Amino acid sequence: MPFFKRMFTFRIRKKRRLKAKDGLFVAVGNSLNQNQIVDINMRGLSFYYVDQEIKPRKGSDKLTFLTNNTLLMGKVPYQKVSDVETAEHIFQNKKIRRQGVRFGKLSFSQKHRLRHIINNFT
Repeated sequence: MPFFKRMFTFRIRKKRRLKAKDGLFVAVGNSLNQNQIVDINMRGLSFYYVDQEIKPRKGSDKLTFLTNNTLLMGKVPYQKVSDVETAEHIFQNKKIRRQGVRFGKLSFSQKHRLRHIINNFT
C-alpha cells in the first residue's frame, strides 16, 4: 500500500492494547498450532504465526485462548484486520507473520472471561 494511502487510512485505536505475557496463546479454528499473542484488549488482539500457506475457510473459524495447554476460552468469533510478514524466518520457506484481529460479537460470559485473561496475562 502506498505511503500516502496508508497515511489517509490511518486509524487510531479506541482502546490501547496491552502487551501479553509469555505463555498466552491463541489457536485458530480446529488447528492444534499455538500462536503467541503479542498484544490484546477488549476489542481485539494480534499474534505471531508460522506461514504454512494454507488458507482457512472464510468466516468459519473461531479463536481459542490457551496457556500451557490449558483451555482458557473457546469459540471466539473474529474478523481479520491485518496480516503482515515479519523479517523473521524459521527455515528458508517458513516465514513468521503477524495477524491482527477484531473480535466479533461476544456473549456476556465471553466478555467476563476476556477481562479475566487481560487482567491475569498482561
